[in-house]
Amino acid sequence: MSQLTLSEVQMTAMTAAFQIFDKDQDGFVSFSEFGALWRSVMFNPTDKEVEKLIEEFPDAEARNSGMFNLEQFLKYADSKNDRWGQTKKDDLIDAFREFDYDGTGCISVPMLRLVLQTLGEKLNEEEADEFVEWAEGAKDVLLPDGKLHYENLIVAMQERDPKAQIF
Repeated sequence: MSQLTLSEVQMTAMTAAFQIFDKDQDGFVSFSEFGALWRSVMFNPTDKEVEKLIEEFPDAEARNSGMFNLEQFLKYADSKNDRWGQTKKDDLIDAFREFDYDGTGCISVPMLRLVLQTLGEKLNEEEADEFVEWAEGAKDVLLPDGKLHYENLIVAMQERDPKAQIF
């Protein structure tokens, strides 16, 4: 298989998901399962986007047969990795906006701490302190009024660990 830019975590997750959807273990998955498979590996396309993804699938023989193999799936996912990363970034921005009550593009440090400790994969107090300290020191995140610019925070998180699974 040619060199892919997917992280090891992404490769492992996609391979495991593919194997689950390959119900008869013949090495192929039907395009009728494509949307569910794609969603199971953290992408969240609409049904219309799934149709477009299938239309754009680069292997015409696979499209015509109605089936694709793991190598084809990984190559295609790899080619879409940047696009879906942007979608994840947009999803994070939308999530932060829910706590941006005045629409300034910023949240307070106490609000960030509350979110970190009560929603999703909850951080303990020490982990939250460590993240907030890092965020306050990240480039262009902490503003003079003491609030955090969340779009810059997301950029800083990506720069800190480009292969992180936040995107």
